[in-house]
Amino acid sequence: MSEPRVSVIVPVYDDPEGLRRTLSSLVDQTVDDYEVVVADNGSTDETPLVARSYRDSRPELLTLVTESEVQGSYAARNAGIRAASDDAEILAFLDADSTVEADWLERAVAAMDAAGCDYMGCRVEILEAPDEGLVGRYNRLSGFPVERYVREQGYAPTTCLLIRREVVDDVGTFDDRLVSGGDLEFGRRVRRAGWELRYEPDAVVFHPPRSTLRELVGKYVRIGRGIEQKRRLHPELEHGRGLADPRQYLPPRPSSVRGELEAVWDGLGASEKLLFYGLRYVLNLAKRLGQFRELRSRR
Repeated sequence: MSEPRVSVIVPVYDDPEGLRRTLSSLVDQTVDDYEVVVADNGSTDETPLVARSYRDSRPELLTLVTESEVQGSYAARNAGIRAASDDAEILAFLDADSTVEADWLERAVAAMDAAGCDYMGCRVEILEAPDEGLVGRYNRLSGFPVERYVREQGYAPTTCLLIRREVVDDVGTFDDRLVSGGDLEFGRRVRRAGWELRYEPDAVVFHPPRSTLRELVGKYVRIGRGIEQKRRLHPELEHGRGLADPRQYLPPRPSSVRGELEAVWDGLGASEKLLFYGLRYVLNLAKRLGQFRELRSRR
């Protein structure tokens, strides 16, 4: 195997099945100049066993590193960056539950080279669950609008991100104090430093849906915590209303829900639109709950 040009960093915490799916899709890519770094965030279940089994079967490809001092996905990603080969020119990030086709890395790196960009977000498709209900369908249809994130907000989610190592050398690693929104904060740093950002639709990452209300609410509570953390640590990123503003608790504007589901809105039935609107309101309140919990934790 040649020296790795690309290091694929996979953070994981207590998700053995998700990690198994991700690694199974990564071990036989159509390029050979890459490595995979699994960054375990102190898992307490069988996740380390899964990681070690893949490493033992492909020691030339896989590296396992543990980040147990700081609990958080951004700390794990930073540990992966530190463990990556010095020869790796490109750092790619996938979540431990996402999967890719065998030619994903080949497509992504070729697109990055052809465009001459330094920071690239891939297209994310949320898979349809066999028993998809309202929550799973909403999650799949609202999805990851990565193109809009890159174009309008200057960042790509870390579940589908490739960056050149020199970018990290310039702007630093992820802010591991954040539980959510660290990808946005990092992307804004990259953009301010003048690096070239791009979206690539032909390099696709497949992501499982959050199919239960508990899972989706948990995500939005975490987002809410991240909002308050960014307000405190990076106030230039958060200019919205505080929790004391009663408008924070009003139902969302119908136009905002329609905009979120614009690609499929006209094909939805009236009852489904109403249910999605109600779900969006619940998730907004979950964010407020996350903000409140974060503020209370600082007292």
